[in-house]
Order: sequence, then C-alpha cells, then structure tokens
Amino acid sequence: IDALSSLSTPTRSLLSFCRALQQGDYATAYAFLSLDFQSHFGGQRQFVAVVDPVIKSNGGIKSCAVGAVQSKGERFLLNGIITYANGKTETDRDELVLEADIWRLAAIA
Repeated sequence: IDALSSLSTPTRSLLSFCRALQQGDYATAYAFLSLDFQSHFGGQRQFVAVVDPVIKSNGGIKSCAVGAVQSKGERFLLNGIITYANGKTETDRDELVLEADIWRLAAIA
C-alpha cells in the first residue's frame, strides 16, 4: 500500500477496499481501515469474522462503485455501492480520513 500512497484519493481507497473484499484479500481491506476504526474490530481476525459471513451469504461481491462524494473538513463522505452476486445492492455512507498519506475508512454507516 505504501507504494501507492502518492496516488491515494478517497475514491481510489474506497474502491481498493471494496475490491480487496471482493477478492477475499481481507488483510489489504483491513489495512484500508483507519487505526481508530481497526480498534473497533479488535483485530483483523474479528474484522474477517464480521465481513466474511455477509459477503458469503450474498454469494460474493459482483461489483464496487462510488457514488456521491462530499468534503467534510479534513474528511470525505462517500457513498460506497456494493452489488452482490445474488443481485442485492448495498449503499453505505463511508467516511474517509487521511492517515499516513493514505485515505482510509474511518466509519461505515
């Protein structure tokens, strides 16, 4: 991830997070969470325990997209759109913060 930090934008980070989930690369997805957000999960293993069953129960992730982007001070709010293989679409309101030169997810609602 460090090699891409100069290319980091909120949109790219959110898409990279979603694509990592799509590919089952949970270590990379977890690395796109802010340190504070990581602490809410209590570790990568707990993060996987939360997201993996949701992804699998929907047949996997078919596609990832980003909708509206809004600046909020030093943070950005983005609509993250996940389309699952079973046809279900989920739109999350994601908050991203710049941390160690990489835009990372600080909240998902």
